[in-house]
Amino acid sequence: MENRTSPEHDALDVLLDRSRMALAEPGDLDAAVEVMLADLADRPRGRVARLGRGRRVAAGIALSAVLAGAGMSAAAATGLWSWWAETPDLAYEFTSPSGEQCEVRYGLMSTSPTTAPIDSSNLDAGLAEWLAGTDVLAVADVDGALAAFEAGEVEFFAAHLDDDGGLTSEAVQPGEVLDADGLYAAAVEYAVSEVINDEVIARGLTGIAYGTESVCGEVMQ
Repeated sequence: MENRTSPEHDALDVLLDRSRMALAEPGDLDAAVEVMLADLADRPRGRVARLGRGRRVAAGIALSAVLAGAGMSAAAATGLWSWWAETPDLAYEFTSPSGEQCEVRYGLMSTSPTTAPIDSSNLDAGLAEWLAGTDVLAVADVDGALAAFEAGEVEFFAAHLDDDGGLTSEAVQPGEVLDADGLYAAAVEYAVSEVINDEVIARGLTGIAYGTESVCGEVMQ
């Protein structure tokens, strides 16, 4: 499957970032994603890696009508997991190059991402069982992801909100804007998303959508 990204994907990321602070309760989510679902309906297949506003790269998979790895996070100032990350659908830990312990949690997982509610009540039962019984990080090719980043096989775009509310999107080199820990964290999430995506395809599912939240040391992403 080819690698793709586009300013339109980044525009959606910004919309997610704008709304994430307000998503305090599950009931708020459906209305927030309604417009996004319509916009996602014609999205091409491909991989998407993105840079949020000053945050580490969150790499995800974009299937038709799907944005995976949406990254709807809790307010970092609270130091708390989002409500959906308190009981995650998937979680794993890894150690960064500097020795920091990191944890990544996935929630709101849905294999019917065009149907509300966007949460695990719409997650394929077989896939849910596979996720619960699989060490996804153990089978993820993190070194391969790092090599793909270095070779330029994955495109990264940084989206910035202008003072007038407009969107500016520009291609960036991940090694130029991320430190070693950030680059490794991006590779971990990208490699895991590849594992999940391969399983989704193998099961003949339409796609998968989810949110991710991570913490390394004392910093929540």
